[in-house]
Amino acid sequence: MKKSIIDILKEKQQPLDQRFNALLIIANRFDISYLPVMEAILVDESEHPDIRSAVALTLGKVAEQEMPILVFQESAEPEEESLRDIIFNLLSGYTDTEDVTLKNYVIQALGMMGSERVAPYLIDALKDENNVVFASAAESLGFIGRPVVPYLIEVLDEGADDARCVAAWQLGKLGYTDAIEPLLRTIRQVDNPEVVALSVWALGEIGYDGAEVLETLKWAKAHQEEDVSTRADRAIKKIARHIN
Repeated sequence: MKKSIIDILKEKQQPLDQRFNALLIIANRFDISYLPVMEAILVDESEHPDIRSAVALTLGKVAEQEMPILVFQESAEPEEESLRDIIFNLLSGYTDTEDVTLKNYVIQALGMMGSERVAPYLIDALKDENNVVFASAAESLGFIGRPVVPYLIEVLDEGADDARCVAAWQLGKLGYTDAIEPLLRTIRQVDNPEVVALSVWALGEIGYDGAEVLETLKWAKAHQEEDVSTRADRAIKKIARHIN
């Protein structure tokens, strides 16, 4: 008798490649009946770490959908709760797991949701000592868009230097003018040349030709650090191309 997709997934003795294939099928043709098995795998610390991680990533992919379902509570009328809400509540409980592989994929999965509510978890992950988790958080922040800008500005103002670099980089990629004043402040006040250089680059990416921006970039062009000076020169030229 041929095993079902869910049976293949939940049976630990099945070859890993078959279980991965089952998750691939689930991601493309999700049914809410799969959720309890996937949750059980996440909870099971004796489960293979790669399978737990793959489940997290699959849930992130599924969360990109909007699928309303009814959630029943005792002594209450049914409440409509989106699948995305359920997955967010499930994944956010594993952002502090000691399993670094799982944590990395949970951070990636949360980033796939592209929602402001995941921003605090991604910002917190920038403090992680593991470079892979840090990199996943840094990349995932860019998926949220404008709602993440205040969080990035806070990191730029008060975070550790490596996190400040991420904040400047993402603010430049996102390109919103809300970031101009914080970037100007950072360029003038922060000592770390890498943070300053990325803030200069971000101003060039935003492309605003205000007087204070150009004055600050000209000041940065005379910076003793070559990377800062070079990026300032490029930023000035890039802004000039934007306005001509």
